[in-house]
Amino acid sequence: MGTLEVLEAIRRRWNLAGAQVNYGGLKDRHAVTVQYLTILDGPDRALRETSFALEPLGRLPHPYGPEHFRGNRFAIVLRDLGAEAAARAERAAGQLPRDGLPNYFDDQRFGSVGFDGGFIAEAWLKGTTSVPCDWRSPSPTPRSSRDAGEKAILRDLWGRWPRPRPGLPRSPRPEPGHVPRRPPTDFRGAFARVRRDLRSLYFSAYQSYLWNLILAA
Repeated sequence: MGTLEVLEAIRRRWNLAGAQVNYGGLKDRHAVTVQYLTILDGPDRALRETSFALEPLGRLPHPYGPEHFRGNRFAIVLRDLGAEAAARAERAAGQLPRDGLPNYFDDQRFGSVGFDGGFIAEAWLKGTTSVPCDWRSPSPTPRSSRDAGEKAILRDLWGRWPRPRPGLPRSPRPEPGHVPRRPPTDFRGAFARVRRDLRSLYFSAYQSYLWNLILAA
C-alpha cells in the first residue's frame, strides 16, 4: 500500500476527519518503509492491518509535517547481478564520494501520468478547460496494471454521474462523483473537489518532472 491508501485505511478504521491526520511525506507501495504521522485526539493504541502496522510512540505539541524531517535513510538491495554488472556497480559506488549522485526522480513519482504524457497539475497551472490523464480520458500508466481496470470503468461512466459505480474500490483517486455535473468541462471545479493530499501528489509529480528536465540540462 502507498501512503495515501494507508492514511485512508486509518481514517476509515477510526472514523477520523482528514484534517486530524498529518504526515511528512509519501512512500512508494513497492518498498518496506517506516513513516511517522500525528493524529489529533487519536486513540493511544496500535492498529495492525494486512499491509501495515501503526504503533503509538508518544505525543507532539504540533502536527507532524515535512518541515520536521531531519533526513531519510535507505537500504537498497540489488539482486541477480551478473559478474560484469556487479563489477560496474562497484566502480560506480566508488565514484559517489567524488562525484555525488544526480537526484533524478524515478517513475514511481509519475503514477498519475498516462502514456499520453499529460500532467494534471500542468493543466491546472495553465488554466486549461480540458481534463487530462486519468480524469477526462483515463489512460493506464506504464506501471499501473492494478489501476487499469479502475480507469476503464471511469472511461465507461464518464458523463453519467448519477449511475452507480460498480467495480470501483475505495481509493484516493478522483471518482466521477468528484466532478461537477454542470458544466461537464469544469476542470477547475473538478480539481477543487479532489482531496488536498491527492492534489499535492499531482503537483509533486509535475514539479519532479520539471526538476528532471532542469537536472538533465
